[in-house]
Amino acid sequence: ADGMHYDYLANDINATAYYNPSHSVNVYYKGMAGKTEIDFNADYLFDKNGDNTIQREESSNKEDRVVTSTNTLRSELFAAKLVLSRPLLGGNVMIGAEYSHTERQDDYVNPTSFSELKEQNISPFLEYSRNTPIGQLSVGGRYEWVNFDYYEDGKYMEGQSRNFSNFFPSVSLGSEIGGVQLQLSYAAKTRRPSYQQLSNNVTYANRFTLQSGNPLLEHEVVHNVSLMGAWKFMQFSVDYNDRRNAIIYWGEQMEYNPAVTLISFKNLHSLKSVSAFLSLAPKFGIWSPQLNWGVQKQWLDLETTDGLLKMNKPMFTGAFNNTFNFNHGWMASVEMNYQSKGDMENCSETKNIFYVDAGVTKFFWGDRMSVKLSGTDLFHGMKSGNRMYYNRASSLQINNYDSRKVMLTVRYKFNATRNKYKGSGAGESEKERL
Repeated sequence: ADGMHYDYLANDINATAYYNPSHSVNVYYKGMAGKTEIDFNADYLFDKNGDNTIQREESSNKEDRVVTSTNTLRSELFAAKLVLSRPLLGGNVMIGAEYSHTERQDDYVNPTSFSELKEQNISPFLEYSRNTPIGQLSVGGRYEWVNFDYYEDGKYMEGQSRNFSNFFPSVSLGSEIGGVQLQLSYAAKTRRPSYQQLSNNVTYANRFTLQSGNPLLEHEVVHNVSLMGAWKFMQFSVDYNDRRNAIIYWGEQMEYNPAVTLISFKNLHSLKSVSAFLSLAPKFGIWSPQLNWGVQKQWLDLETTDGLLKMNKPMFTGAFNNTFNFNHGWMASVEMNYQSKGDMENCSETKNIFYVDAGVTKFFWGDRMSVKLSGTDLFHGMKSGNRMYYNRASSLQINNYDSRKVMLTVRYKFNATRNKYKGSGAGESEKERL
């Protein structure tokens, strides 16, 4: 069509999960062999779930319609981790390795697509720490080898299947100067895309928007330099991050119909940011206030067809939490939270957010029973908005939440026992990606 065409479109979406079997097995061992401490963990996870989605679309310019879709996900993970620690040359050395094998199947109907992802990860690591005249010094490194295989409709896709091998060093120095505890550290870490981000399945959002992953995504390498400190009731931190191959949401117009946008993901060459946080937690009799303040600022020049877009506006956050411990088992709390407008990746937050929660709790028989009356978002300040920028388009989303509510909570502890599981788990990052 000639020129721009606007169409009012409203979606009413119903989604129903129709099964969710999940099984996990955890095995761990902790023990000593002479002066060597042994920590072994093995985890197995199986998960299968699916949902049916019905979307009723109402359009001012086109016919109304109903679109149904079905999505089934099947995930299987085996992971193991072995860590050996012992004293060495006046310090302590830790050596170990972690292994994970993951398989994930993503079956989507309407439009129909089926993808399968298989990944193996082997990661040996080493860390040595000891006291020095200038403080506690720790030096380490982690090597990661990853084999990633991608299948689409049962066919092996050589272009999307890859191998990675990287080394990630780390170093930190902790000391105390004039009563102030300080720690300066540098670390390089990997942040791999989730399996949903890697899936090439195309899902339906509405007649103008489709969503998909990107199996060609590179993993992020995050270089972090941080300074942390603590003095009496004050804590602070300053972080510098350089996210190489940073993963962001991205949208491109479809060649067969420029009115349709495919929302996916892409890698940026680099995304640099600085953040600073300060926390004060004094105590005045029955009143225990905690004041948290932070600022985050990024440097991003985004290339679009409309030219260079600078997204460098800082974002401020704050929280003022207050706890009052009265006599006879009474406790009250007032919590205030704030987030300003600002830029994060290729998204601009368009609204300031401020909300207040409050509650009163009465304890009986020690801590065995409690009754709490609380209210959340008392002044209905949980109203957010964001504008996402893409190559040739942008999208604005305004969120007004039904967040104000009053709750009465009654708790009673029956023969409370502590969790006896002492394992540290294996493949934790893989579980998050699934």
